[in-house]
Order: sequence, then structure tokens, then C-alpha cells
Amino acid sequence: MITGIYRGGLGNQLFQIATGYGLALTNNDEYKINPRQFKFCGQGHDIRKYLDNIYKNIDITDIVPTCVITERNIDNGYDSGTDVILDGFFQTSKHFIDYRAELQELFYIPPKNIYEPNTCIIHIRCGDFLQNPNMIVITPKYFKDATDLILSKCPQAKFNVISDSSEATIKKYLENIDYSIINGDEYSALDALVQSDYAIISNSSFSWWGTY
Repeated sequence: MITGIYRGGLGNQLFQIATGYGLALTNNDEYKINPRQFKFCGQGHDIRKYLDNIYKNIDITDIVPTCVITERNIDNGYDSGTDVILDGFFQTSKHFIDYRAELQELFYIPPKNIYEPNTCIIHIRCGDFLQNPNMIVITPKYFKDATDLILSKCPQAKFNVISDSSEATIKKYLENIDYSIINGDEYSALDALVQSDYAIISNSSFSWWGTY
């Protein structure tokens, strides 16, 4: 069996779970979540918030294996029949790249809204990035270039925005662009990304998973 030690918000957790699940499929093993092995959430929420919705198709365990797999040694493999626990962020798709269809079935995203054709979702991720000098905050020029590109391909595109920032900040990033703001929780934001025809994403694991 494979399980994990979980860190970060929803986007981070999805990478950690998908890595373990991909490893389990590759090795004809099983993957389970131990919700007690949650360390911190940052801007997100405890993993237990998602057990009855996004993670509802994943079994639960209370086992804490002593064999630890990290980002440094994950490529070394492990002994068949050994219970292992993954410890790391694993923000790469290489360990589940062959299992996209399986992951789309595994993660349950409850549909919330119906969006019109030619909808483009813009995700502006600032939040704690603005207080952390080590983080790269995407510039207004990126969003201007990206919206211009979308409009060149689809002149009738309609722009909707999801963001963890204030409306004043959004206006600064999307000057001279017509848009509507989608308010609501992270399910609404994830649902919008999943259903959009086009997406302009930030350097965010949450963005990445919505479009994936």
C-alpha cells in the first residue's frame, strides 16, 4: 500500500496524491489516504475537507508506514508488498503522466455551474505571493498578452476571473479588459477552470490542476 504525508492547499495535495496513485498503478499496488498525516495547509484547507467530495473515490487508512519515499529517492523504487509513505511536494507530472484518464475518474469535481461557449477563465494568483520575496508574481503584461492571444483565436471570447485577490488588485492586472468575477469557494473556482474552453493560468498548482 502507498499513502502520503500531505502539505499545502488543494493544488499541492493533488500533486502528492496523483504521484502516489500513479506509483501504485505502475506497481500494481493500492493507494490510500491517511487524513491524520496532514502537516500544514498554507492558504488552503486541511485534507479532511475534501474526503467527501474531491477525494471521495479514494480509500482511507490509519496505517503509517515506516518506509519513506521522498522526492530524492522516489526513482529508486521500493520492495513489492512493502507499505510506503510519500513525503514531499512532488510537483511534477512524470510519475502519473500515463494515467490522465484514471486520475480524471479518481478526482471527483462536482459540477456547479453551466458556462457559455467560448468562455475563458483567468486565474490571478497573488495572495501570499505578494508577501514572499522568493515567489514570482505574474505581471499585468502577461495577462494583456494572453488575452490578446485568446481574442486573436476567438474574437467572441468572454473572460471570467477567479482570484484570491481584491477587486482593486484584479483591475490593476486586467486594465482595459472586459471581464466578470466569479465569486465563491474553491469548488466554484475549480469548476470554472474545468469547464472553460480557454484558460489563462497563473504559476499555481491549483491553476494547473483545473486545466489538467
